[in-house]
This record gives sequence, structure tokens and C-alpha cells, in this order.
Amino acid sequence: NNDFMISFDISITVEEKQFRFAADLLSDTTAILGKSGAGKSTLVKAVAGLIKPDSGYIKFGNRVFFDSEKGINLAPQKRGIGFVFQNHRLFPFLSVRKNLLFGRLFAKRQNALSFEEVVKVLELTPLLEKSPLRLSGGESQRVALGRALLCAENFIVLDEPLSSLDPVLSESLQGYLERIHSFAKLPFLYITHRPNEALRLTEEALLISEGKNILLGKTRDVLNRSLFLRTE
Repeated sequence: NNDFMISFDISITVEEKQFRFAADLLSDTTAILGKSGAGKSTLVKAVAGLIKPDSGYIKFGNRVFFDSEKGINLAPQKRGIGFVFQNHRLFPFLSVRKNLLFGRLFAKRQNALSFEEVVKVLELTPLLEKSPLRLSGGESQRVALGRALLCAENFIVLDEPLSSLDPVLSESLQGYLERIHSFAKLPFLYITHRPNEALRLTEEALLISEGKNILLGKTRDVLNRSLFLRTE
């Protein structure tokens, strides 16, 4: 289904480091794998519109997000992407309910999922009136996930969302992520350096090393070969 294909061919310079990424991501669950500093976050920030590439293009289906030749560079809020960061980044002065609704209220987003559905599947009802400052790590990550879902029109980017959680919490959040994918029907890009998370949550993987992508294929195949490449 090419409507869901994320394709890019971009060159980026960040702090004098050169990056070059080119791929067509055909699966609706793709892991972005690689060591720390390889360029995983740089790639997804470019896709999300948080960094502007020097040249090239970024497309989602037949929608062009960025094209240097045509002078197109959609603002992040126009790309319809839900973003979950490593450190949750909730707004401390808004209740959980207002955090969840933030993307809708401010970006005037339309998307497929209702507030009620997201709250139910992520089990957020008891937290709605709480301040984010009173949430545990696992609770705040579930809220961050809910907010991204309610912002997303096109797809979701998860940037190492479980790396700050202990193994038990990480395990339970992976369960939520599996459920979300089956009910939300939104493609996601999942950045991680943990092979077991990639295997459980994604079908396809893109391996990044030293600022470029070097391997794209089924997650299991890429992991088998990347151990051989000693990127982990």
C-alpha cells in the first residue's frame, strides 16, 4: 500500500557532521536501528520537520513534506505526525486531559481516533485530572503516547520511548504499543537500539551507521546481519 509509504533521499549537516539517508519504507511498522550517535534521531527529526535537510525530498504516500528543488518544506504541525520523545515532554502546567487534547486544540488536527478510544486503550481514565508532575515514569509515557496518537493524522514517530523505563515497565508499555498499532492502524517509525523491542514491535528495520543507512529489510534479517556488522 503506497499510501503509507515513507520515502526520503536527503542530505543533512548538523554541527559539521554530514548525514545522507535514502530509503523507501514499505512496512507500517519500521524500526530505525543503530548505535548512539549514528544519526537515528537526526533522520526522524528531519522527517518530522524539526530539522531542515540541505537537499533532497521527504514524502509520505503522495504527499510531499520536503523537496529542496521545488522549495517545499511543510511546517511540523502540517505533517500530521505524532511524536513521542525519550523524556516524555509533557506540559507540567496542564492536566493529563489537557495534555492529551493539546494537539487537537492548537493544531486544529483531525484524525481517526477519538479521545475516548485512546483513553480506554491506554487505561488513562484514573489519571485525567492529575498533574503530570504527579505521574510515575510509566504513566507519563502512556500519556505522551496518547497525546501523540491524538495528534497523528499520518503516522507516529517513537524516539527510544522505553529507554528511561525499567524492564518491567518497558515490557508493559510494549504491550500497549502492540495494542495501539492493531487498533490505530497508523504506521509508526520506532527508534531503538534494543533488538528485542524491534523484533517484538516492527516488521521492517532500517539500520543506520555513521550517518547513513546501510541496511533495510525484515527486522529479523537486519538484526541477524547487524550483529555480524557489529553495530550493536
